Amino acid sequence: MLLPAKGRKVLDELVLLEVVRQYGAEKGIIATAVQIQAELDRILRELAPDKTRREQTALFKYMLEKRNLSQAEFDVIIERQYLLGRLVDPNVTITDKLYADEYERQYGRQVIVRQLVTASFRSILEVRQKIDGDADFARLVEQYSQDQPTLARGGMLGPFSRADEHIPEPVRQAAFKLNTPGWRTEPFRFYDDGNKEWWCLLQLEKNFPADAVTLAEVRGELTRIIRRRVLNQRMSELQKKLKQQATVTILERIFKI
Repeated sequence: MLLPAKGRKVLDELVLLEVVRQYGAEKGIIATAVQIQAELDRILRELAPDKTRREQTALFKYMLEKRNLSQAEFDVIIERQYLLGRLVDPNVTITDKLYADEYERQYGRQVIVRQLVTASFRSILEVRQKIDGDADFARLVEQYSQDQPTLARGGMLGPFSRADEHIPEPVRQAAFKLNTPGWRTEPFRFYDDGNKEWWCLLQLEKNFPADAVTLAEVRGELTRIIRRRVLNQRMSELQKKLKQQATVTILERIFKI
């Protein structure tokens, strides 16, 4: 499987599957062909619930092509995820705060902002001075921003909600103080996951008001979303733990990269 695919990347996937298999075997849990097929059937149903099996399969194959995945690679992922799902505690206690956060994430107000991010405080001050001189903010983003993912989109970030954990909390707090498109924040500081310091300016581009639906009306849907989110987090943490504990020896020289 390794040579015609992506070499080391696929090797890492196979290593993860093996450590999960070994841990599952210790707990008396294995994945049979029937169970793996049932898991694939579930994925197809969730992928296109209102389509025929032929349409679901066609869409699934298209998805694999777009992600540059072979069926064999996807089978590795399915088996690993199935085993992890069996190995974590399935009981999830959902607090009022979890409901409130998920409701905000799914149905609350969302915004799109244009962000300018730089590691230099001096640079952010230069930008602030040029804004006072009526410089175009989008042009300043092109000239100064160091955030590569958003820079490729002209600095655009979003849409995201106040509870979106993928966005740094200081950025969310600053963004949701802006109410009118065109309004900008003052420069503020935040730290990324590696504790690196960044300076940021935001301009509100679009505002999406909250949906007119109450938490009680969507509580069942939120329960399913929260439960899946919590279980996925537990599965990810278990996988990370097993990988850290594993001793892996790579004998094939071309994969020692």
